[in-house]
Amino acid sequence: MRNQTDVKNRSWIRPTTFAGVATVCIALVLSACSGSSKSASTTAAAGASPAEAALGLDKKSLLQREIKVESYIATCMKDQGFDYIAKQPSAGKPGAQGVSVPGLSDDEFRKQYGYGISTLVGAVLPAQAVTDPNIKIRSALAKTQQTAYDTALFGSAANADSGGGSFANAMAQGDLTGLGGCTKLSTEKAFGGSDVLKAVGSALDELDKRVASDPRLAKAQKDWSGCMNTAGFAFSTGDGIDGYISKKLDTMKVAERSPVQYDAARLSALQAEEIKLAQTDFDCASKFLTPVETIVTKEVEQKFVNENPALAAKAKG
Repeated sequence: MRNQTDVKNRSWIRPTTFAGVATVCIALVLSACSGSSKSASTTAAAGASPAEAALGLDKKSLLQREIKVESYIATCMKDQGFDYIAKQPSAGKPGAQGVSVPGLSDDEFRKQYGYGISTLVGAVLPAQAVTDPNIKIRSALAKTQQTAYDTALFGSAANADSGGGSFANAMAQGDLTGLGGCTKLSTEKAFGGSDVLKAVGSALDELDKRVASDPRLAKAQKDWSGCMNTAGFAFSTGDGIDGYISKKLDTMKVAERSPVQYDAARLSALQAEEIKLAQTDFDCASKFLTPVETIVTKEVEQKFVNENPALAAKAKG
C-alpha cells in the first residue's frame, strides 16, 4: 500500500523521506512524538496534522483504537481455541528491522547502528524487558501448535516472524495490507468495518501521491541527491539505500549455517559505511527535504480534508 520507497519505518532515522509522508504522521503519533506540522484547523487535536485529526489518527484516537483491537483479538483467539492476553498500548516506536534498543535515542542508534541492517549482524544488544504476556503463552505450546497460534493471530507464520503483522507496526508503517487472522479482523472492527479501513488506507495513499507530485518536493529531492553525491554516495532517491546495503551484505556470506557466517573484515567495512551513509542521509534530508516536506504536507493535507468531509465523518465513526 504505502510503497513509495523500499525502506519503511525509518522516520526515526531520517526525516520523512524513507516512508510516505502520511505514513510518517502515523509513525510519529505512535511513537509519542508531536506529529508533523500543527493543523490550522480549529478541529485538529493539539499536535496532530490535518489528516491525523480528520481521520481519527491522532495520538489519543490511535491509542483508543489499539485498546479496542487488543480486546477484540483476545475474543477472536479464544474462539480459535487459544489463550491471548490483551496487551497495553504501544509505548514507543519499533526500531530498525523491528529492533529497539532500550536507552538509546534515535540519534544514538543512528550513530551506533546506522539503519540497523549490516550493523546488527552479531551485535549483542541490551536485554529488553518482555512486556508481551503472550510470548510465554505461545512458548508453552508444541511447535505445530505455535504455527497454528501464529496463523490464527497474524494470518500466517511469516507475518509473525517479520513482526509486521501487528496492529502497532502496521499503523506505524502506514501499511495495513499485511494484516491477517484475528489481528486483521479486530483492526477492521476497531475502525468500524473493512470498508472504513479501506477508505482510510486509500485516503493515505492519495495524500502520498499528492505530496510526491508537488514540484517543490521534486526539487528538494534533487537537492538531497546532490548533497549525497557530494559526500560520495550516488543515490538519486532514498529508495535504493536499503537494497544497496543488503546486497553487499549477501556477497559476504561464507557459510549459510545458522547463524549465517560473514567475512569479518568485509563486514566491518560495510558496517562503517552504513553508519556513515545513515548519518549523511539524515543530515542531507534535514537540510533539504524535511523543511519542504513539512510545508507541502500541511498544505496538501488541509486541502484534502476540506475536500473530503464525509470521509472524516466516516473514519471517526
